[in-house]
Amino acid sequence: MNYKTLKKFKAICQPIDKISDDPIIGKLLYRRLSNYFTVFFVYFGFSANMVSLLGIFVALTGISLFALTPDVRLHLVGIFLLQVSVFLDYSDGEVARYRMHQSEYKKEYNISGMYMDNMGHYILNPLILFFFGYRAIYHFHDWSTPILVLSFLTAMAGQGIPNLVMSDMIINSIRKKPEVIDNSGFRIIASDRINIVLDEGAQTSWPQRALLNIAKLYKGIDVICIISLEILIELLLCWFGYRQSAMYLGLGVFAFLFMLLTLNFIRTFRRDFAYLNRSF
Repeated sequence: MNYKTLKKFKAICQPIDKISDDPIIGKLLYRRLSNYFTVFFVYFGFSANMVSLLGIFVALTGISLFALTPDVRLHLVGIFLLQVSVFLDYSDGEVARYRMHQSEYKKEYNISGMYMDNMGHYILNPLILFFFGYRAIYHFHDWSTPILVLSFLTAMAGQGIPNLVMSDMIINSIRKKPEVIDNSGFRIIASDRINIVLDEGAQTSWPQRALLNIAKLYKGIDVICIISLEILIELLLCWFGYRQSAMYLGLGVFAFLFMLLTLNFIRTFRRDFAYLNRSF
């Protein structure tokens, strides 16, 4: 495949309107390389769902290395597999767009692929966070119970439960009261075209406002990249004989993720409650 063909292929698989919402790391790294994965999968006849399932399998294999061994070298292998799964996560949508472009049914709208893709996210993201925290048990045996509790809470906080509940409430509202769909205010909420700005100054103290602003950082970071960088640094510290420093680094980064994700959970809950707290 020459440069012009690859550029045309990329225009089909990565249209601007589809990738504009990618996080910064996605635009700078993952999208730049995922296209090569997509070329391979298209050439060998993979469907988008096959790519999604492959990504889930690769990620679960990487996560299992966190759970089965305290060896940070194998944790690095696990992170490599997780990074590969991220590229596959970007690639499955590109394969779907290419297949749709080639299909005579390309004007139809099918969301089963997105269902498969999101199922992978809802399974893998909590497991990644839980077992990243679980690693600390290998070194801090006396703290096993609090580490397990915090790992569980971090996994739940990172899952976006308020958004899931909000979507379920919208669907149930339509099911129980179909006429609500005719209400313009409800349609705005259901289609997510409303931007509610919470008056933090009136509702919270300045320390709370500061913490909620920190929570916004979550939208600009990639948790897997943070974990990958931490494990790489941890391996280097162990290599140079600073094993204890490596242990505390891992625990510190996990504590940071717990704080950040918990604050983001609180912020998301407040926002979604404000979305739904109105009469129709």
